[in-house]
Amino acid sequence: MGRTRLIFRELKNYFFLRKVLARESSVRTGDPEKRGSASWLKHGLRKNWYGRIYTVVSLREEDMGEEEMVRNWKAMELMRPINDYLTDIGLQEIVFPSIEAIPDSRSYLVVYSPLFKELTIMWVIWRVFFLLAVGAAIYVFT
Repeated sequence: MGRTRLIFRELKNYFFLRKVLARESSVRTGDPEKRGSASWLKHGLRKNWYGRIYTVVSLREEDMGEEEMVRNWKAMELMRPINDYLTDIGLQEIVFPSIEAIPDSRSYLVVYSPLFKELTIMWVIWRVFFLLAVGAAIYVFT
């Protein structure tokens, strides 16, 4: 499959992601102050303008005595229900997770970012440069 087709697929996935996030984060619940679907609120998910999904998972006090690798594994186990929810709404294959320990706490920041493999900054810059060069050539020769 050509790179241009892959880039259009990534853009299509991104707009699908934005649509699903808008739907899930803005569905009204019983409380007029809260917004979001029940699962969105249950997992404490938030989104930003770019389409990243954020949440914080916290380990129990008893788990903090373990070594770091075990703590990271337990934090990833706490991510499982969130991953299942993202699978249910069709986002599992178009976002990738990252997990980062929050210093001086027993919590971890979990960020799900949109997945872009083919659409890069350099690809966009070269296309804009090419269009500007063609536009300048047309302007000069007309």
